[in-house]
Amino acid sequence: MIIELPDSLQRGMVAFKSIRSDWLEADETLTRVENRDGVIRYKLGDPLEVMIAKVDMERSLLDFCVAGELKQKSNRKRRVEPDQRSGRPKTHSKHRRRRKKR
Repeated sequence: MIIELPDSLQRGMVAFKSIRSDWLEADETLTRVENRDGVIRYKLGDPLEVMIAKVDMERSLLDFCVAGELKQKSNRKRRVEPDQRSGRPKTHSKHRRRRKKR
């Protein structure tokens, strides 16, 4: 959905995947957003309270999310897997070590 802020006339986007409360789809005319049951959630021109989720200064783009529905990171602990050779817990890092070719 494209959002325009009335005070500054800035435009941005709310991605459907950022709305966690329901599965949403645009209708054929692309003027309404409906849930699975066919109930209209948002129409073109409806006021909507949003928060800024991401700012891309290089491309001058704004991403918004519906107020109160910002995705939060999970507090789950990572699963500890043993190393196949030593049996010690594997360390998880962003960069994997590569094996040397013999």
